[in-house]
Amino acid sequence: MGRRARHLTLAAKKDSQRISGLKYALSEHGQTRRADRKARSKLGESLGSNDPTPPAASGDKPPNGLMLALAEIPLPTENALFRRVVDEPDSVDESDFPRWLAEPPFAGDDAYFERHSAEYQGFTKALETAMHGVQFRMRQAHHNDLHSRFLRAGDGKKREELFAEVRAMLAGWWKKWEVLCAFEASGTYDPLHDARQHAMLKHQQQWVARNIVHFYGCKFLA
Repeated sequence: MGRRARHLTLAAKKDSQRISGLKYALSEHGQTRRADRKARSKLGESLGSNDPTPPAASGDKPPNGLMLALAEIPLPTENALFRRVVDEPDSVDESDFPRWLAEPPFAGDDAYFERHSAEYQGFTKALETAMHGVQFRMRQAHHNDLHSRFLRAGDGKKREELFAEVRAMLAGWWKKWEVLCAFEASGTYDPLHDARQHAMLKHQQQWVARNIVHFYGCKFLA
């Protein structure tokens, strides 16, 4: 037997989608997302071009306006989950995190709740907080490693090799930025019906931008 349709008519389906969209827009998560997009747009306009796709990836290219705007979005540093992930990683189950660190499309989402439910939205918000902690921890480790290597390198060939490594690293992030922006433009993940995947896509864009801004402006690289 075929699967029973959730809606009897196309009109009923559209009405259901409109109601779901309204519920999401009025929810705390939806309002936070809308404020986030508005802040990014405003900051991007004030800081210059917000074109997310540069003509070519380069380790010498400065961050664009949108990247600078994304890097200014406050992190949940006072959140207990964020602090646990940063300071006590062994106390958090991170087995599910690699799928959200990989480039999209993401592996299947094990959603235990209805996608418009408070439980689903709450879990997605907690996942974002935890992933911020993971990314912050990874960047700090990378920063500290580079810093110590630069201090040991002194002047000469080793230092030039480290500069070349940083330029290659930045060029790689620029390429990933282009991939993420192209994927977002494809509309594969709808913010309403694929809320978790869409949130993780935006999360990755934010952290690629943060990393480019951070390492491009590191004082020890000057």
